[in-house]
Amino acid sequence: MFGFGKKKIYEEVIVDSFVCALIDDMKDAFPWLIEQLDELPIEKDILRSFPENSHDIIAIANLSLELISLPNLFQSDQAKRIREMAINLFAMHKEIKTEKLLIQIESYERCFNEYIEAGLNPITAVSEMLYKNLGLKDFQSQQIPKLKGPNPILVEGLSIALTSFSGRWKKLKKSYKIVKSKT
Repeated sequence: MFGFGKKKIYEEVIVDSFVCALIDDMKDAFPWLIEQLDELPIEKDILRSFPENSHDIIAIANLSLELISLPNLFQSDQAKRIREMAINLFAMHKEIKTEKLLIQIESYERCFNEYIEAGLNPITAVSEMLYKNLGLKDFQSQQIPKLKGPNPILVEGLSIALTSFSGRWKKLKKSYKIVKSKT
């Protein structure tokens, strides 16, 4: 049985790789995301109003979804360690205060959990919050003036994109035996 099984990798190593890949992938995927959203039947001015740091804002939403999945994939103590390392490394790489990042992540998690409790799609909650964090203007129905909020078509497009970006930890856990460092 020599050579069989998963390769062992330390938590610190895999978390650093995870964070770096997430940041790079969001930067690289942003033009693709805009192309996909541009095909939706929405006002094209909305896409031009995305802020310059949109890929960072989307990366935080994606990071939040990945962190939400950790307790389902790892034992409690390991999930907490990985979460803490990922938040600290992301903040360090993006040069933002850890406390500020944590507030954003916890907001996404809160919305996610509220939607689950209400029996709604939690990805929609994250997408609606992402929509607001991108500073996009509210959609208002011409037929029903009281109907105002995030553009539902764009929210659905963001949901599809976030879903396609997610699942990294599940893949990593499937490929590696992630172990705590001996130090």
